[in-house]
Amino acid sequence: MKKICVTTLLSLGLLLTACTQAPESVKSNNHETKDVNKAGMVSAENVWNDLDDAYNTEYTKFKLPEKNLIKQEKFDEIYSAKVTYTNVEDDENWYLERIPKFEEAMGATVSGEPEKKKKCCYDHNDENYTVLLTRYGCGNITLKKLWESTQMSDLVKSCIINRNEDILDDNETNAVKKAEELSKKTNKVFDNEFESVPVFLQESIKNSNTHIRVYLQSYYNGVGIYPASAIYGDSDYTSDSNGRAVMYIKHYADFKNGELENFNSGNSYKTIDKTKLDNVVSFKSACDILEKELSSNMNMEFDDVKLWYEPRGKELDGTREDYGEDKDIYLTPKWYFLMYDNTNLVNGYSYAYYVYYVTVDCVTGEIHVIMPGGN
Repeated sequence: MKKICVTTLLSLGLLLTACTQAPESVKSNNHETKDVNKAGMVSAENVWNDLDDAYNTEYTKFKLPEKNLIKQEKFDEIYSAKVTYTNVEDDENWYLERIPKFEEAMGATVSGEPEKKKKCCYDHNDENYTVLLTRYGCGNITLKKLWESTQMSDLVKSCIINRNEDILDDNETNAVKKAEELSKKTNKVFDNEFESVPVFLQESIKNSNTHIRVYLQSYYNGVGIYPASAIYGDSDYTSDSNGRAVMYIKHYADFKNGELENFNSGNSYKTIDKTKLDNVVSFKSACDILEKELSSNMNMEFDDVKLWYEPRGKELDGTREDYGEDKDIYLTPKWYFLMYDNTNLVNGYSYAYYVYYVTVDCVTGEIHVIMPGGN
């Protein structure tokens, strides 16, 4: 089993990395599942009930992770949803109303008046703070006297924080709790209907100062949203004129010796429409679908399994002015069978950068494979 906590030196700057084109062998990796209704379809609260049965089943095309590593998140309801960004109108009053509220949420008092730097962007700066709000509900604040950039050579720890809490010391645990508190306050300020869950931590030492960065993943009504694009694209996505929304773990908080030095909220979202799904594919049924539909030459070893929403649509940058009319994102629940790439992890990628995975659509049973080679 691949390790979950990595203490080798990683680069903080490589977390957000662009997609690259998939090799030819990936491009036919969509598999329709016939008679999906005959598979185990269950209510949201029962999706994990057959986990033990799955682990008592012999699968020949893949190996499940150790059972104790799977976090069985409980779901009350699962939806098919359409969402969009907040403040798509680039309303001046929206910025002016929320800048003081954002600063209050961060515990900051900033002198002077906010300034409109250009369309889609307001900032509020003094000798102590730099505050920036951009279109689509994104806010950033930096405490100037504390801010100290770190490099790959400074990083001493990088780990997933919601699988084994014993890996966190008291300072790291406090940073995680504070990051979650700040994100909750910020989501309220920016009318963000997504929740934020701490998932990944990086710790650096520079000039005898301890820096901790906590990343938070977006959740929608208690279900996680896939937090990053894969390194490999394929024809299913590139043929879609809207592409795929890249939901990076954009919420993050930086602490220096226990004090907040920087916070970035990422974009914010609101619901346009949603449909409750009465029944979805259960965990074991997703495994059974993979065993039946994957090619016989498959031999994969999964590190984790999650039920997450896949976001499809455009990723918008709040500093740009014109994206046309279509700013909708479609959330589809899928089982994600995840494979960590430790080589990329130690070279600077993190939890947000799953290179390889297989998904099973929770409604249609369709399989999607993102990995080099194999189909």
